Amino acid sequence: MTVLRNLNHFITLFLETFRQFGRWRIWSLLAAYFAIQWIILYAHYDFLSPAFYGLVQAWLGLAQALGLITGQERTVFGHYPGQFLVLPTIFGWARTLLGVIVEGLVLGMVASMFRNIHLRSAREPELALSSVVKLWLHLAVIWVVINGIILVLNLFVPELLKAWMIGSPRRQQVIEFIIMPGLHSLTLGLLFFAIPSVVLYREDAVRSMGRSVRLFLRRPFTSFFLAVAVLFLPILVASIATRSQDIIAKFRPELVFWVLSAGLVLEMIAYFFWMGTSTRYLYDLVDE
Repeated sequence: MTVLRNLNHFITLFLETFRQFGRWRIWSLLAAYFAIQWIILYAHYDFLSPAFYGLVQAWLGLAQALGLITGQERTVFGHYPGQFLVLPTIFGWARTLLGVIVEGLVLGMVASMFRNIHLRSAREPELALSSVVKLWLHLAVIWVVINGIILVLNLFVPELLKAWMIGSPRRQQVIEFIIMPGLHSLTLGLLFFAIPSVVLYREDAVRSMGRSVRLFLRRPFTSFFLAVAVLFLPILVASIATRSQDIIAKFRPELVFWVLSAGLVLEMIAYFFWMGTSTRYLYDLVDE
């Protein structure tokens, strides 16, 4: 009965969030953030344009100085089709720096909009978006922790398993499409409720992450599979984008740009369901 109840709750969370799909204010905020990211991606794509060349070159110099990219990667980026070979890496770091500054706040604002939708009493005042700005630091810290853990996993897990997967394409695919996505989902599952907790309970980053971990331990399978459902398509597209060498060899190099663009669209949708399901989950706790 417990398994069936948790499954029903899992389905209900997504159905309730899907019913809010027409909320234009939420989508306009997510679309604005998508537009910023896509413009940055397009600047890397059309970096020879006078409108982007100086900014992109300055960014490449900064990225190299910070050790985010190598001098060889910077040189390869300046030549076709090498540009598309390293585009996922260089754009990925640009997105990461933008995310540190903006993404936590955007997600917090989306959570506040869902919070206002789920209000059950007139005694609960609606939360103004301007009040979420004051929580920026806590939201940014949580975003950095989530993505920092994922970055560490990406850097060290394949290295630790290198001896096991050498000479076996099948084992490489197991790592790429099962082990790594599973670890990413576990990371997000543990901290799935941290960002909306900051908004709903006005907690700092540490307490919100602690609350999220406790909720994960309370219902680990629900939390984990919520993360799996949210991350499935973005992870799939990201895995395809990392195979830029295969894309260039078998198709047109420009396809790398379009795969990355599709990834941005899917992440926008994933953020909608992440904040929608997690906020609804926190409200459902009141009734238990």
